[in-house]
Amino acid sequence: MKRYLLDHENPIPTNDLHDALAQVIDSSNLEAGVPRLEDAIRVQHPDQPNFYVELGDAMRHSGDLSGAIDAYRQALAFDPLSSRAQRRLGATLGSAGQEDQALAVLQKSIEGEPANALLWYEQALIELRMGKREQAIDHLRKALQLKPDFAHAQNNLGAGLAQMGDQQGAEIAFRAALSTNPYDAETRANLGRLLAGKGDWRQTAFHLQKAVQLDSTDANAHMAYTVVLLQMHRLPEAENEAEAAVKADPKSSQVQDLLGQIVAQRGPNRR
Repeated sequence: MKRYLLDHENPIPTNDLHDALAQVIDSSNLEAGVPRLEDAIRVQHPDQPNFYVELGDAMRHSGDLSGAIDAYRQALAFDPLSSRAQRRLGATLGSAGQEDQALAVLQKSIEGEPANALLWYEQALIELRMGKREQAIDHLRKALQLKPDFAHAQNNLGAGLAQMGDQQGAEIAFRAALSTNPYDAETRANLGRLLAGKGDWRQTAFHLQKAVQLDSTDANAHMAYTVVLLQMHRLPEAENEAEAAVKADPKSSQVQDLLGQIVAQRGPNRR
């Protein structure tokens, strides 16, 4: 993205910094934008934390977790109370496997801003990853008290409850999430898998079909839908879904085995 100058308008040094920032906002051009923003920050040393937060976000989306962590820490050096930087730092530390540090950052941020539902949510996600399900469920419920229409929190609450064996609570949570956002593929797949455990094949098929339509790259959802179609004796459709699962994850031996079993069942009459 270039800045357009009017006649007799001269560029100023901060233009480069803002132009570089524009490259990475919403992950629009990470490959070129990240090094450009890094260079601009190195040269100009801005004291506004948002530049470092945006750099951290761009690095995180491009897979550079250690770079993102450093950028968020720089943002906090300028504004130690920034809940945005603290939340991003905590989430990224968690993704990098540094769960204890992540929780310490998020808990400190919650102490300063206890009404921030996003902070409770990020803490709960890390606790789920660590197997601390009861704590995670409590903190997801806290996030939902603060933000009742928080669909992602409802979905993760459902996942946590399902892991704890509370199938009814999980179903209620998944359906609440879908009432807020009916287009979330992950929630559709989670509800579908839950209903499969109850043998409700028609409802299961409905939700898993929606899930794979919303996200065709989810090999696990394709596989789950394949299994349901087999239970419903819809072999040609099951084969189509198994092939979609292979396309989504060609390296999965489990997916390949499932497709092989279906092809063997169809035998010489395969289309």
